[in-house]
Amino acid sequence: MNLRPSEIVDKYWIYSICESYEFKLPRAKRRSGKWLIFDSVGEIDRMWEIIREATITGVLGPSAKVSTSKENKNAADRYTRVICVFTENYDDRLDVERIENKLRELGIINKLLYKLDSLVGKYEKDGYKDVIEKVSYSKNYREELARFHQNDKLEIQTIGHQTIVLYKKEDLSKVLMNKQLYLKRLGIYLREQSET
Repeated sequence: MNLRPSEIVDKYWIYSICESYEFKLPRAKRRSGKWLIFDSVGEIDRMWEIIREATITGVLGPSAKVSTSKENKNAADRYTRVICVFTENYDDRLDVERIENKLRELGIINKLLYKLDSLVGKYEKDGYKDVIEKVSYSKNYREELARFHQNDKLEIQTIGHQTIVLYKKEDLSKVLMNKQLYLKRLGIYLREQSET
């Protein structure tokens, strides 16, 4: 049965497991982790179907999970969901990168964050530092960022793993304002400059 994360309110997560996955190391020797993919409630069902199928068929790692619509105190906000695509061992960088590349091949354009499972329960929003091991941006991110760099009226800042484009209201077109959700998926955040 294919469960849609946006419709589930009685449990926090839906899981997908690759039954044929063969672990290379015993559990005690693994430094398991996961690629985190954040997206809006409106996009998460479509994306989860892609990830779920790729996990079951062995294209990705051993398992994946997606947050549902059950209210969760750890969520950054009530409009965003997360998909976790697990890897067996962060020390196996080739496998971590293989899964990252497969996600891109599957059409995932979102910014990807990699977090070790040993840091479960530690969130940047709660003041923890260095919880993200790796960040991956898609070619769509690089293309959009190049467009922003061509506009000398915009200021671009990088704070941690966030790219922030500061703008003055009169310098930003309506087209760009309508692309805010898309840009957020890529890891680009629009912020209006405050008058000083």
